[in-house]
Amino acid sequence: MTSDVYVHVRREDGATDLVTRPKAVIEYEGALWIAKFQRRDDTYDQCGAEHATMRLTSRCGIDAAETRVLAVGPRKVVLVKRFDRDAAPYHPTCHYMSGLTALGLDETSDSGSYPDLAMFLLRHGARHVSDRHELFRRMVFNVLCGNRDDHLKNHAFLRCGDGWRLSQAFDVVPQPDMDPQQAIGVGRSGSYPTTGNCLTRVEDFDLSPDEARDIVATLAIRMRSWRADFVADGVDDATVERLARAFSKDLD
Repeated sequence: MTSDVYVHVRREDGATDLVTRPKAVIEYEGALWIAKFQRRDDTYDQCGAEHATMRLTSRCGIDAAETRVLAVGPRKVVLVKRFDRDAAPYHPTCHYMSGLTALGLDETSDSGSYPDLAMFLLRHGARHVSDRHELFRRMVFNVLCGNRDDHLKNHAFLRCGDGWRLSQAFDVVPQPDMDPQQAIGVGRSGSYPTTGNCLTRVEDFDLSPDEARDIVATLAIRMRSWRADFVADGVDDATVERLARAFSKDLD
């Protein structure tokens, strides 16, 4: 079973290009994983970059999907463990809904924001306080690491009982070749990717200004060692330097 995952790359002139990345669902070590394969025309180690970023996400206290990097012949593949299936025979454990569906929008819409997702959790979430705090951490992390492809389909909810819960984080990757703006709104200045903008609507995340600033400061301190973390996870120096274009200068 194979398909393509599509990545929208915004050019400086405002247009978008579609880049396909082949993927497949595979069984590995008694679980189901989504395998994303290295492309022939990759100009840096995107598989390693995704794995290292997801590992950094977890180190920052964010609930992120487990990943692995494997060699398939001369190329790499990054595996992302499915969080919506149990062990064999792999029955669905919960109902899955993307952020796009949760907000009732379609892929042509330029609406949607992190505060909107937080309001969905407030109305329908089984643990809306802790999940809104988690969503705020993910928003700040995406801004600091330069993950500009944080569109609504890259956020999801799981319904395992009486209410919806935020799924594990997935598809968190720095985007050094995209315009410096988030795919969805962050705060009162829209998708402008700064921690200051993240702090403009903290009440939607059930946080006080002081609590939100503490989260930002804690993440920034932990993420300042991202280069060493990536090298320790097997990312080559050239890829690290390429990714540095995406990471916030506040981490330097």
